[in-house]
Amino acid sequence: MLAADQGDALWIEYAMPQEPTRRVLVDAGTPGTWRRLRARIEQLPPSERRFELLVVSHIDADHIGGAVELLRDRRLRVTFGDIWFNGLPQLRRQPAAEGVGQGDMLSDALRDKPWNVAFDGGAVMVPEQGAPPCVALEGGLRLTVLSPCRPQLDALHDLWEETVLAHGLVDGIPASAPPELGPPVAAVERLPPATPSDVADLGALARRTFEPDPAVPNGSSIAVLAELGTRSALLCADAHAPVLLEGVARLLKLRKLERLAISALKLPHHGSRHNLHLALLERLQSRRHLISTNGSKTSHPHIEAIARSLTALGPGELVFNYRSVWNAVWDDPSVKERHRHTATYPPLGAPGGIVVDL
Repeated sequence: MLAADQGDALWIEYAMPQEPTRRVLVDAGTPGTWRRLRARIEQLPPSERRFELLVVSHIDADHIGGAVELLRDRRLRVTFGDIWFNGLPQLRRQPAAEGVGQGDMLSDALRDKPWNVAFDGGAVMVPEQGAPPCVALEGGLRLTVLSPCRPQLDALHDLWEETVLAHGLVDGIPASAPPELGPPVAAVERLPPATPSDVADLGALARRTFEPDPAVPNGSSIAVLAELGTRSALLCADAHAPVLLEGVARLLKLRKLERLAISALKLPHHGSRHNLHLALLERLQSRRHLISTNGSKTSHPHIEAIARSLTALGPGELVFNYRSVWNAVWDDPSVKERHRHTATYPPLGAPGGIVVDL
């Protein structure tokens, strides 16, 4: 989990025995953290700067901003087997009319690149009925799409122009505009750092009323289950909990299972209490919970989300890609002893980012 401030930049390396290492990138952080991703790519020999897949989960600036820069940077000579991104062409319910207005910056950058090839250029989504789509990449990695569905893409279609303008992604945005505006101030929750007494009763925290995330862009998130042999990770982006639950339930029915056992769960929306509920977690089985954020804009992770994870999935390992005032309570010795979990952070003094070996 690369250091992407409040956003996501997930660098995946995988290989079967005696086979070359292959790579997938899921999101690319903010425009401001692009330089960190670029530095990571520059560590690779030019001959190895190929990714089997780039997934741009949705159009929030803390996920897409770095991807715009990545696809524009010709000097890196990065190539992709496929790029999954639901832009305006995939959101339209009918073929585009002649002369439809501006495209967003990422769509412009994708015009000469493979774009949703695995879906014949259509939307990356779970169909209305049947099994969730599963795509096998070179080297054996399988990705099963669990979000979004058509209603979430339709909702984004109706707000497309408003949303891309809000995130500074449409051509013609004034040069004086901030590089990333994020959600309106009124929509951002600012919470004080939690204390050990705040998290003493996990059960009570987990049972607090679940108020679902209303953000349309988050609902359009591409969430995937990545599997290679016996190793797996559920990468939830900022997906809505009911949509994820529906996708997981369909997969469990297909596999004739009660719970989905995974090596790691990457918590949705950076550990927001509005994107993780007990009904979803009760269909999963995992001892490792991943949280990608520095909490700088939204005080993530919320204590309710961590409480729900530890309550439903049992004591396990919390893995953070930053050490922050928002997650420090989970490293308190009294809290760890009480709830019997472990907490893993980047080394003290490190700028952020952490490697998780599955």
